[in-house]
Amino acid sequence: MPLAKKRLLIVEDEYLVAMDLAEAIEALGAVVACIAGDLKTAMAVAETDIDGALVDVQLGADKSFPLIDKLSAAGIPIILMTGYDFGVLPDRLRIHPRIAKPFSEAELRQVTLQVLLEA
Repeated sequence: MPLAKKRLLIVEDEYLVAMDLAEAIEALGAVVACIAGDLKTAMAVAETDIDGALVDVQLGADKSFPLIDKLSAAGIPIILMTGYDFGVLPDRLRIHPRIAKPFSEAELRQVTLQVLLEA
């Protein structure tokens, strides 16, 4: 398994999308450390031992920018996911790989492998 034992945080407020993400990540051999559906939970999990994160940019009424900044400062690889135009991202966040929603499992797999195997 290419991502054997990598612990990933999934930050997604849509339950079905989060479950699909978890299934795809586990198929790569990774462990889903947590699925966080809100910014508060995600910020707390960011303090734990994780190897990477898939982060939805918009979590309900909140943007995940503070979480992305926190993970980035800790050197944790991040993949951003959004259904919005990437132009909404502040310049400082545009360095992270992004996946536009809706995305295919093949695209998720390709980007996740690229990001986490390079880390």
